[in-house]
Amino acid sequence: MELIYPEVLAFLLLFPAGLSRGVFTNLLMETVCLSVNNMTYEICSHVELIPSDVQNIIQPQVNRLLNWQVLIETILPAFCVVFLGPWSDSHGRRPLILISVLGQLLYYCVLSVQVLFSDLLPASYYLLPSIPIGLTGGYSVLVLAVVCSITDFTTNENRAARMGTFQASCMIGSLMAQLLTAKVSSGPHGFQITFLICAVVCFINLLYAIIYVPESVNLPRETAEVRVLDLFKVIAKKRPNYKRAQLYLLILANTAYFLIVFGEGDVFYQSAIKRFHWNLEKYARLSSLSLAVAGLVLIFGSYVVKFFRISDIAAALIVVVPRIVSSIVVFLAPSDHWLYVAAVMGCVCTLLTPFYRAAVTKIVPSDELGKIFAVIIFTEALVPSVSSNIYTFAYNSLIYTHPNAVFLVSFALALLTFIMLLGAYFIQIRYPAIEFEHVADDPTFTNPSQT
Repeated sequence: MELIYPEVLAFLLLFPAGLSRGVFTNLLMETVCLSVNNMTYEICSHVELIPSDVQNIIQPQVNRLLNWQVLIETILPAFCVVFLGPWSDSHGRRPLILISVLGQLLYYCVLSVQVLFSDLLPASYYLLPSIPIGLTGGYSVLVLAVVCSITDFTTNENRAARMGTFQASCMIGSLMAQLLTAKVSSGPHGFQITFLICAVVCFINLLYAIIYVPESVNLPRETAEVRVLDLFKVIAKKRPNYKRAQLYLLILANTAYFLIVFGEGDVFYQSAIKRFHWNLEKYARLSSLSLAVAGLVLIFGSYVVKFFRISDIAAALIVVVPRIVSSIVVFLAPSDHWLYVAAVMGCVCTLLTPFYRAAVTKIVPSDELGKIFAVIIFTEALVPSVSSNIYTFAYNSLIYTHPNAVFLVSFALALLTFIMLLGAYFIQIRYPAIEFEHVADDPTFTNPSQT
């Protein structure tokens, strides 16, 4: 079980997240809709039946609430990961995994109780369950701990593949959730059933983490003091052969891509409701297809790249191209059938993150990885709060005229990602990477980053 625990954790974490995401948006839309004059439960409980003029009223309010949810869940964890990266180098990854899974469990437990009183609660009260996630680190802290753990027990040769299977497990968990979302959430008690199932899955995940998750770090007897300044010294350290510039370009490229990933989700769903009168079932069907393709791409893509011996950065550069095209397809889509085409094309880009993380591990020595990933995941943790505001502002500004124009933001960000990766690839060609596989094992090894 120790060999597969990152994948199991990812599956059990993303399953409830995927099951509840669209349902939570529907809950907010229904609650806000009922506050509008002359709107009844029969209409508000079916988002596709809500008139367009009422959609123009409730969607901006829902987007603002979702923005606040993202801020609550990400701001504190973003700053915490700066400390927790090097802290985990000394104290271990396991405590971070346990506390982040616990926060997810508390979120769904509180939400399950709240929906029992949905007739009495205003929409803003549904932000309260996000507080436990914000206090325990949530997804950001879990990813930090798991990525560092994978780095601890893998080699340079199989690290990208293992990062890919971890990402694929996330996709499979979300896929199974999307396949069940429409059936589970239908009916008068759909909200209660959905959030209760999510709470049970999170409880199982916590038990699994307590019983089976090992500690991947050999803990020293004495631990060093964690200083934030040291983290930024490591990230700002001058490195040979322009490796510092290459590291910065990779971080910027991944950040631009994450802006798309975290910004598009809810806006895409609401845009589909307004443009093509979609409901949660249709959105879940599209999400299921996307996740199925993405999972297959992650499982087999890493091994294909390894077979043809394509470098991590070159592979990342290749997979961004379909994402650029898919943004244009969504923007121009004359019918909802084109959304499926765009979704399949965009799925190829899910390989970017594992290739990017694997590339980073080959640029810096292993004794600096905890600090480097702490700063990297700090930037990733801040992305949702930034991206949600960017996409919400763009969508709310265009909702009366061209709501689909918001996907031009995705096009620009995907193009920026490509340009940054291209710069990193040129550096790689000009200055081949230095391998750090045996730094800890060879006492005679001189770290070139210190020269």
